[in-house]
Amino acid sequence: MNKFWFTFLFLHIFFFSDLLAQVSQSINLDGKWDYGEGRTYTKSVFVPGIAGDPTKINDSAIWYRRKVVLPGGHWKSAILKFYGARFCPSVYINGNLIGQQNGGMAPLSFLLKHPDIKPGKVITLEVSLKSLNDVKVTDPSYIPKVDHWRSNISSYLWDDVVLETNGGVRIKRVVPFSSIAKDEVTVLCETENFLKKLPSAMIMCGELIDSRGETVASAQVKANNSTIHLTIPFHGKVGQWSPEQPVLYKLRLTLKDKKEILDTKTISYGLKEFTVNKLRFYLNGHPYQVRANTVVWHRWTRDHEAESLAWDTAWFVKNVIRNMKERGANTIRFHLGTPPERILNLCDQYGLLVQYEWCFFHGMPSNVNDLEEQWRPWLDRGIVHPSVSLIHPYNETEGDQLKTAWLALDKILPDYPSLVVEDRDVVHIHKYWWSLFENVGIYYDDASQFPKAIMVDEFGGNYLNGQLKTGRAATIKESFWRFLGPDPTPDQLLQLHTLSNSKIAEYWRRIGAAGFGPFCSIGSSPDGDHWFLGDIKNGKLKPVWNAMAAAWSPVSVSLDVWDRDYIPGQKVELPVYFFNDSKEEKIIKAEVGIKQLPDKQLVSVVVPAYSKTVKTVSITLPDSVGDYTFEADLKTLPEEVKVPVVSAWDFRILKAKVPEKVLKSKVLVFSDEMELKDFLRDHRIPFRECQNINQIAPSDKSFDIILTSLKSWKKIENVDSVRLFIQASVKAGKSAVILDAGPCFLGQGYPEISGDLGPLTGVVKKPYSKIKKVDLFPDVAVEFREVAEPESFIHPTTGNCQLWNNLKTDYAWMWNGMRGGLVVPATGMEIEAPSSDAFINLWKIRGADEKMIMGGTAYFGYEFEGFYDFSISGNDPKVKSSLYHKIKLIAEDGPSLAKSINLNAPVKVVNLSERYNELLKQNTGISYTPLACCGKGLTRIPCGLVDFGGKGGKVIISQLLTSGRLAKGYGQNGLYGIRYDESAVQMVINMLNIVK
Repeated sequence: MNKFWFTFLFLHIFFFSDLLAQVSQSINLDGKWDYGEGRTYTKSVFVPGIAGDPTKINDSAIWYRRKVVLPGGHWKSAILKFYGARFCPSVYINGNLIGQQNGGMAPLSFLLKHPDIKPGKVITLEVSLKSLNDVKVTDPSYIPKVDHWRSNISSYLWDDVVLETNGGVRIKRVVPFSSIAKDEVTVLCETENFLKKLPSAMIMCGELIDSRGETVASAQVKANNSTIHLTIPFHGKVGQWSPEQPVLYKLRLTLKDKKEILDTKTISYGLKEFTVNKLRFYLNGHPYQVRANTVVWHRWTRDHEAESLAWDTAWFVKNVIRNMKERGANTIRFHLGTPPERILNLCDQYGLLVQYEWCFFHGMPSNVNDLEEQWRPWLDRGIVHPSVSLIHPYNETEGDQLKTAWLALDKILPDYPSLVVEDRDVVHIHKYWWSLFENVGIYYDDASQFPKAIMVDEFGGNYLNGQLKTGRAATIKESFWRFLGPDPTPDQLLQLHTLSNSKIAEYWRRIGAAGFGPFCSIGSSPDGDHWFLGDIKNGKLKPVWNAMAAAWSPVSVSLDVWDRDYIPGQKVELPVYFFNDSKEEKIIKAEVGIKQLPDKQLVSVVVPAYSKTVKTVSITLPDSVGDYTFEADLKTLPEEVKVPVVSAWDFRILKAKVPEKVLKSKVLVFSDEMELKDFLRDHRIPFRECQNINQIAPSDKSFDIILTSLKSWKKIENVDSVRLFIQASVKAGKSAVILDAGPCFLGQGYPEISGDLGPLTGVVKKPYSKIKKVDLFPDVAVEFREVAEPESFIHPTTGNCQLWNNLKTDYAWMWNGMRGGLVVPATGMEIEAPSSDAFINLWKIRGADEKMIMGGTAYFGYEFEGFYDFSISGNDPKVKSSLYHKIKLIAEDGPSLAKSINLNAPVKVVNLSERYNELLKQNTGISYTPLACCGKGLTRIPCGLVDFGGKGGKVIISQLLTSGRLAKGYGQNGLYGIRYDESAVQMVINMLNIVK
């Protein structure tokens, strides 16, 4: 035998003998397992991984099976550990049940107490998981019912399965308590004894091992009790962990007695302290801006396209982590449940703070004991990851259930280092402005309005799949219509998706939110979709990724502008925010100007560390009308940011045009209508002042149109003589344009009590709407009802674009000033006119079939809380049930809607065909034409034309918010003050043209 083979044989025997001598071993049991239901195994599946249909609850318990060769050595006991096994796993060895536990969303451990659990033995391991149908609703791992339609509801092993051996005593629990000030870590270790007699002299040793494999710090302590505190001093040799420098170590703990090693446990370790002080987060003693993204991992695994990707760490690094890091994000929120351990390890390694969450959603139906039982191992799992920073034990939970949660948390939290926990330390804000649930709100001026630091971790939410098809969330169609109209193009869908995430993110950063993160870059098709084009596995990015760089980059720039409409040559004062989240003062440079023009201003600002500076930039707009874009392009990019950092805002330059027949009209305005008089003068529209209506006959030929605004509405509403004068004038063939009609409620952004923040997850609830009815004319009444929200977008009604003469459709989206560019108040308006045409037009907008209404057979409209359905029966239980369950689902899904919907309201039924025939017979000659629509489903009509026919005139009744926007000098100061708007001007001119 030559020397080579002798050496090889010697080493082989040496290492094999060493393996046999091992006591503490960890064997990963991931890979192929047999799988089936009812203990009938029908196929092979990979663990962890999706085993059945993730969209369906299993009919019965599912079973996994595999042969396991137990390791050699002289270990004395074995533990089977499930990092994620839902639901309620039972474990069998060679056909014998050895244990069953509740839960499955937190790690679970089973002592394998069985005669065949011995070194070197081959066993058959079986795992049975309950169907979700068989899990108690009070089990904290139960998937909330309101999530069943959008999350993975199957039973499966969703994380690693590990077999651990020990010498009869194991290290059960490890909790590091780091101290930067003391330059040390104190490790809390809890042990569990399986021996008849505990060894008399045990020692716990701790070693901190760096990336080169060298021990940089160590210590040991006697371990005579089941609870051990081991302090390891660092002596200045241990670096701090942060997303910018994720310095990571291995903390290896060894429990041994005089003779042998009993157990070892190795965790990742990073020296990090994450705290909150007043309105800011702090990382390692320095102010820290949390700039987050959201992944809803358990919802994502509902989609079959996730089957090959959800556990693929290489894909996750390339397409999520790197895309976030290269745009400046530093935090990832794993919503409604933690991801697999391997994903948390990536966050440790690559440097992302983690918002760590439990799966409760819109309620928490558990009890203190069960919560404590499952939340402890859940927190134990998180605390060993330096990335885990924000603790979120529930989502949108209130009332008694919240009290129960905190009874459990008050018992648990003292056993952990100081944690930043939802509600106690942070206010979490979910305002879905400009998306599924809410209009563009931007209600707050500064984070200092809040009593605590705010983490704004849900906004955005305009869901699009890879093919740019709208998702299947309950309100998505109505919401896209609200903002884009019924026929949006793919480009418009992408733009809205981009704006609702990026511009709202920039807003929260500008007002000083401690943290912010849009929702969500990866979710399921029913709720969330993702931020990728085409098949998600290819990682082609939607535009929102790059647009988020202005909000995410640690050094950044942001335009504080919401106005859309400008006039040629206007001088604009543009506030530009410069952010510096780094630890050193920086000179930040940005080019500011108009994208379509070559000349830009290079602006240079000195910004102290951890702060922001605002610089006002003056820009003179071009003389040419058209569509433009303001841009602030950062020129001093941080090294880690790999894409351009650009804050952009689309606007338009326009000039109102007055049709010839309007220039020839004769308009009557009341003498105190100063803004209307200036509006008419500015556009050379002839007008006459009315000092005293008693001195003007309705048939007077000195006027043919009466124009009123908000200033005159109170007179029309309350003064009989004014209303009677308008009635008589219209009867005599004159026309009227009544602007700013009705009560002017403006919603949560304009609270009745100064400083009232309103609900932070949704809109103000209006269970008892204030109703005002005004009989404007003998046959025409207008009813106003307070609703939850104002509107910033209006659209032409089908086939009627009269109001949009000389305007593009989107020029009535977000007028200048007010919070979110409000166009319509939080007041619903319904014009009641005895007109068959009006009736048809109104119900067509609500979704009725025109032919069915006119067809002569019975046809009924059902209305429930602003949503509609239809039937040939006047008492259709299926339609009522369908409407109720749709609204119930919407209310459960979106807290904003839950606060504004009354599920106990009656379903209203209207006999459409009968009412149509009645109006047809009346034949009053009055017709009514809706001129604009808005709101979810476009069912609100904020502007309509009543034509009295024959010798009568035409009347436009409009609640569009035009006062303060029609002439210069009548607006307000400040970013959200109402101000002159050329688009509003053109629309009022068009109203005059319609009634002329």
